Amino acid sequence: MEVTHNRIDVPRSLASAAAGTPCPVQDVIDREAGDVWLVSHDAIQLDRPIKWLYHQREPYVMIPLVPYLTYPSPDLSLAFLFQLGVRVALDLDRPVRRLHLSTGYPVEQVYDAQQCNSLIRYYLGFAVLLG
Repeated sequence: MEVTHNRIDVPRSLASAAAGTPCPVQDVIDREAGDVWLVSHDAIQLDRPIKWLYHQREPYVMIPLVPYLTYPSPDLSLAFLFQLGVRVALDLDRPVRRLHLSTGYPVEQVYDAQQCNSLIRYYLGFAVLLG
């Protein structure tokens, strides 16, 4: 399986959203004729099925980036991101030719007033090309 990656400028994307962009933070990749891409448009939860949308006719694949909150400890944050990637890669009962990961930057530290602690906000998007 090939793994590809794009970085998306979150503040720039959010500023464009004010101008009417339907999805405020997104990645766009080319779709070759005959390719069938599956894209997650919602936050992926480790204990629930992933809701995939098929992209098989458009010339481009739009990948929305969804915000995820993790603990600020680097090891826990990395472990969570690894779990998400493995969850995506193993979700389908079909061969996967390519896993595309879209990450937003910069990563932000946010304060959760309900839990009285700081968290890290990542923007992530996932797309899978079937083999």
